[in-house]
Amino acid sequence: LAIALPRWSTADKFIDLYIICLSWLVALPWEQTFDLASEALAESSSVPHWVTRTMVSLAMIVAVVPSWYLYIFPNSREEEESEETKEEVNEGAEGGEAEGKEAKKETAV
Repeated sequence: LAIALPRWSTADKFIDLYIICLSWLVALPWEQTFDLASEALAESSSVPHWVTRTMVSLAMIVAVVPSWYLYIFPNSREEEESEETKEEVNEGAEGGEAEGKEAKKETAV
């Protein structure tokens, strides 16, 4: 039985894909859990449904945004900057190789 699996050039790509898949597997049930919890809270309170849902949503924003801003956002910025630097280095190396080949052709002619 041959299973068609993608061939990864490095283990890093596989690990990145694995982390993304696990993130989705965790995120979707959590979203449903929060939705059901806010729904149950809204039904059990004497306050109008939309007010309770709005209050729960605002409480979640107050709880999550500061943590995101302090920890996740700076790390993602650092990762983007390091990827941009790697791309610039790769482009510079490729451009240097092309220029070197052209110079060799000119000297040979």
